[in-house]
Amino acid sequence: MRINNNITAINAHRNYGVNSQSIGQNVEKLSSGYRINRAGDDAAGLAISEKMRAQIRGLQMASKNSQDAISLVQTAEGALQSAHNILQRMRELAVQSSSDTNETTIDRNALQQEFNQLLREINDTASKTKFNDQSLIDGTFAKSITTAVTTHTGVNFAWADDRIQVGLNTITFRTILSQADVAVSTGKSVASASFNVSSTMGPVTAVFDESDDVTGEKFNGVWNVIISGGRLVAENQRTGKRIDAELQALSSATGYTATINLGGIGQIIIKSNNIPINSDSFVNLTGQIAVSGAIDRREPVYKTVAELNGGEQIVVETGQTTLNFKNGGISVQLKDALIADSTKSSFNAITPSFIEVDIGKTTGKALVIQSGANEGDNIALNLAKLDAYSLGIQGANISNRMDASVQSRRSTRLSTSFQPSAPRSEHCRTGWNTRFRTWTSGRKTCRQPKAAYAT
Repeated sequence: MRINNNITAINAHRNYGVNSQSIGQNVEKLSSGYRINRAGDDAAGLAISEKMRAQIRGLQMASKNSQDAISLVQTAEGALQSAHNILQRMRELAVQSSSDTNETTIDRNALQQEFNQLLREINDTASKTKFNDQSLIDGTFAKSITTAVTTHTGVNFAWADDRIQVGLNTITFRTILSQADVAVSTGKSVASASFNVSSTMGPVTAVFDESDDVTGEKFNGVWNVIISGGRLVAENQRTGKRIDAELQALSSATGYTATINLGGIGQIIIKSNNIPINSDSFVNLTGQIAVSGAIDRREPVYKTVAELNGGEQIVVETGQTTLNFKNGGISVQLKDALIADSTKSSFNAITPSFIEVDIGKTTGKALVIQSGANEGDNIALNLAKLDAYSLGIQGANISNRMDASVQSRRSTRLSTSFQPSAPRSEHCRTGWNTRFRTWTSGRKTCRQPKAAYAT
């Protein structure tokens, strides 16, 4: 058996295969645009490129996540603006109802009806604001939810804001002396200017008979004695009050002396040497009398106060059903209106005479937005609960002046805000720029979704 070999042809075929493979690889690079198409091209380079490709695709998806987050925040911001407008209108109604120019039965009831409808609208906004079927401001994504519980039979509900610590708070009622009683004291009247008198019958003199027994504060002040409209009167410079003088009968048989009685402030003695004196004798009579020191009897005045934990006090008025401790951050709404009697030194309008409010907190969860390609590159948003109870206006009453005044003094700020937490990317570490709403560093600026604030 004989085998024929063509070494030249075999070498040519081998070289052809090598060249074809090299041409195929070059064509593959040209057509794909990639220098590395497989591990055989550059194993280390392929690993690096795949890592970069993963980063790029991850960042593209993170950008889409950020756009979705912007839409979510804008949805919540719209709900906040709606609630803010409602709260402004509610405050207008409370201020209007605070004025007694409104008639209680019709006017204030109409204001209360609109107020109640706005409360329901606030609750609807909180429960129905959703993004991708997720409720936003119903407390689902709240950092924490503060609850206030009381078992007092005379209280409808209690409320506390988020800054209050967990624990038991006690509201007590007591009566304090607002104004002490004042005893009656008589005043003194003296002539503060000389009296001048002239008569058609001849020369006469006038002397004021001072008194140490002036009773009544209404007489205090300086009195001008004048002839007005043909009548002799004394006029108080401070109050404008006038006293018509009374000319008494002649006090002597000769008729040369007469007494002019000026009410309760004293008398003027008119004397003449040789002529009779009567009411038609005077052409002119002027003078001044100063009265001081008269004090009326005053009964003691008391005021009822509600006191939170032995500290902050608020004055309680009759008809009031809402107690709002502004500094303490606790409010309660009573079932029945209070009765505060300023003439009594005790207060027994509520039983038991103290209210205990137990404050609790439940931890919520954050809404996390994956804003980067790596683990931990995210933004955490907390959206507080925004119903009427969380805002402290659940069951608010403006049907009387006292409660309407309490509601009008309450702040209308929205307690919900979006405060993004610091992203945990390596490239964005410095801090949150409030003005431009960005996280900045020396190497990179990482813009975050627009945050919504309302005050």
